[in-house]
Amino acid sequence: MKWNKYFILNIEPDNAIVSGCVRILKSRYGIPSTRNFYVRGFNADLYSDVRPTIFDASPLSPTAFATVDRASKLMIVGHGTAWGLCEMDLGPLADLLEKTGLREVGLISFKACLIGKLSSLDILSLYLKIRKINHGWLIGYLENALLPLPKSGNPWHIRIDTDEDMYLHSEFGYKSADCDRIRLVKGNIDVILPGTRRFSSTSPRLCTRRLRLT
Repeated sequence: MKWNKYFILNIEPDNAIVSGCVRILKSRYGIPSTRNFYVRGFNADLYSDVRPTIFDASPLSPTAFATVDRASKLMIVGHGTAWGLCEMDLGPLADLLEKTGLREVGLISFKACLIGKLSSLDILSLYLKIRKINHGWLIGYLENALLPLPKSGNPWHIRIDTDEDMYLHSEFGYKSADCDRIRLVKGNIDVILPGTRRFSSTSPRLCTRRLRLT
């Protein structure tokens, strides 16, 4: 594991695709319900009796992210576009993180389509800095992101909706190079993880070779 602690924020807990992604991430990283949070306000009538079983998560509170630090990874899960998240603008998202106790974080990773394509990550980084939230890195996908297919590549690995990435997954167990998959934005503090491809220096240097899904 690259990070000491992992957290999830599900901004669309009533969406089956988003919550399916959350279950994959929770299982992959062994995240307890005390670090798996959802935004209130979804259709409670549909889930009032079974919500804890479906989500195994906690509602956001003023101290939800108080224990997040620069050795932590926060994954934000929802639908996205090249201009940001579908369900929440970037300014309100930064406000939400501040109000739920976030003061510093090593990496904010978006499990959302297209959010790395334009300048959404740069804008959010500015919003976080204004709110005095120290952050090492922001990362997001350049293309549409898809849940893993059974018996296709790594069962934990989210695919990108491109012909190359799907072919590499299904035929060879590889994923496309980072430069074709994600955008990495440097935050306002230095967070260095020696020996890692993405976080070993203060400047983003993405590996251009395809990587096996291990």
